[in-house]
Amino acid sequence: MRLSGVFIMLFFTSINSEAKTSTSLSRNVLIQVDSEKVISLPDFKRLKEKYFLTQKHFYPSMKVFSFSSTRSEKIQDLCSEIVKLSGVINCELDLKIKPQNDLSCPSPNKGLNSLISLKQLTEENVCELVPSAPNEHKQKGLSPYWAQEYTGADLVREKLKASKYEYSPGLVGIWDTRAESHGVKVGNLISGPNNSSLIPGTETPPFSDLDSTSDYLGAYEILAVKCALEKNCPAYINNSMIWRRSKLIEQVVSNISNRSVFITAADNDSELVDDQKRNSAREDKAILVGSLSPTGFASDFTSFAPELTVSAPSDYHILSYDNDNKPSKFGGTSGAAPQVTAALAAFTLVTGYKLSTTEAKRILEKTAIKFPYYPTPNSLGVGMLNSYKIAEIAFRLKEKCKDKGSTCISSEVGRDESYVFKDISTKLLNESSNIFPECHGKKELSISKSMCDKRIKLFKEIRQAAFLNSENSELWKLVSCVNKTNGMNINADFFNALGMRSKKTDDALFSDLSKTKESRHLLKYFMSHPKWRAHGEWVEMYIKDPYNSNEIIKMLSLPEFADKSEWVEQALNSGYKLSAVLVSSSVLSKPYVKADPKIVELILSKNDSIADYYLAKDVLSDEKWLKYPELIEKLAAKKTANKEIEEYILSNSKWQKVLSQRYGIDKVSLHDLMPK
Repeated sequence: MRLSGVFIMLFFTSINSEAKTSTSLSRNVLIQVDSEKVISLPDFKRLKEKYFLTQKHFYPSMKVFSFSSTRSEKIQDLCSEIVKLSGVINCELDLKIKPQNDLSCPSPNKGLNSLISLKQLTEENVCELVPSAPNEHKQKGLSPYWAQEYTGADLVREKLKASKYEYSPGLVGIWDTRAESHGVKVGNLISGPNNSSLIPGTETPPFSDLDSTSDYLGAYEILAVKCALEKNCPAYINNSMIWRRSKLIEQVVSNISNRSVFITAADNDSELVDDQKRNSAREDKAILVGSLSPTGFASDFTSFAPELTVSAPSDYHILSYDNDNKPSKFGGTSGAAPQVTAALAAFTLVTGYKLSTTEAKRILEKTAIKFPYYPTPNSLGVGMLNSYKIAEIAFRLKEKCKDKGSTCISSEVGRDESYVFKDISTKLLNESSNIFPECHGKKELSISKSMCDKRIKLFKEIRQAAFLNSENSELWKLVSCVNKTNGMNINADFFNALGMRSKKTDDALFSDLSKTKESRHLLKYFMSHPKWRAHGEWVEMYIKDPYNSNEIIKMLSLPEFADKSEWVEQALNSGYKLSAVLVSSSVLSKPYVKADPKIVELILSKNDSIADYYLAKDVLSDEKWLKYPELIEKLAAKKTANKEIEEYILSNSKWQKVLSQRYGIDKVSLHDLMPK
């Protein structure tokens, strides 16, 4: 399904729209200072008057002032001026923050049609091996709670209920939004009365409604006071929202990480995660989570980065519950992150031990199920979330460390032996020969009530054993067969792929990927990871196809590929209609990319007005291009970015000096650049 070009067009439309919206509509600005006295200085007062600023709020923990302005069309200029003042640390627009699952999906079965079985779940199928759901939320070939079944969350919920564990108020903080019941649906995947929730609870946990950057600052102020006074910080904070590249939000998360583990969605942009989230994850301040589809491949929208810890099944298909406690489709990385949060929260609920971010990452990495189709590591994390194994480790450590305190649990989390479980697959496979004869080449039995009970019990034990020893191919194949005989062909194909995974080398996995439409993932998820970066032959193989150019250009925006101008040139010549825009906005605009006039001339030859706009605004305005004044002249001759040339180049004193010397005049205007 070749949607990439359409997606990128929509992406750039939204970027341009967002830029216009932020400068024309945002009336609030956030200014961080090193001392409250800064706003009393004459230079600050002068700018305050110039931009008609009125102080709205002060956030003392981070020394941030919020101001409103009646000159919203000039507010961006304020930031560029005010950060030059002594004592000013940062200046940002107070932008609106959106939820992560803003996805355009024409069908809940998107991308699954080829896998749908004609056999469906029906009321006649009285022996239900896994929890069911209302009829309107049953999909052909895919179980209603497929995401929970893929990670074992349904098994965790059952064990927690049997052991009388319920959600503890304050265990998890949810930083989200009320828009479209987003925060409620996120919370329901963590705890609640429904089968979609990993942790049993009488109701969905409350959430903090955060709609702007300043809301994050306010939430942090509240949390800082609460933690200081009550000594009762939430063990985990789930955040399924974009950050709008805000350094202030990054700083908030950094401050919080000393008290709570911060889990955040990787984003739904099908590109590298933004720098602020990557920085937080790289420094062990946050945990980044990607999204997988029911097939086991990455969701086509999930963002990616080497800093992702794990991915979780979500896609467009996860079932949650809304404000009225009615079942509702959910998805995106918004639906993936709370599954990770819930698994970690269950660990704390059982053991009473609050994990650090480093410990939480270790548990996620040591328990993760290898991706069925991708070599590891890659830019989706080390594997798929394994909720059941995390919970079993919690129960094991609770027993082992009884009366020994938190030091014992901390020590055990660091020991490899804590993650090893006895393999009982031989016993279970032998038992299955009589209980599931159809999976052993025998005639299927008629299902009596007593046989149904036996099948439910054994299937549960088989699944538990598979999650605890996830590289046991025979167990996954048996799970696959049972799903298939119950009409769950999509589930079956996924578990069969897990069964085949352990037998395949990295080379075999790469070979398989290159033969499918998923070949683009060789570039997105592997070339963006340091381990695989040496394989330039993959780029040479796929760069000729315009369909792959989008992903190649995203990869070339990484610092590690700053010297690969020949690949940029090939991408520009691939025939992909957005290549000039992507290269000018995403590659050449990066500060670490060397100035190569040949690439700029090639972009100019494409006659793309949007690409010319980015050349003037973000590329040639950089002073590293000062030795190529002829490029400014060629751009001016096209008359496609005149306004931007005046605003971003001719207003630059260093460019003025170079051009003045070239033309022998004191001040060069746009008219002087035009061909005579």
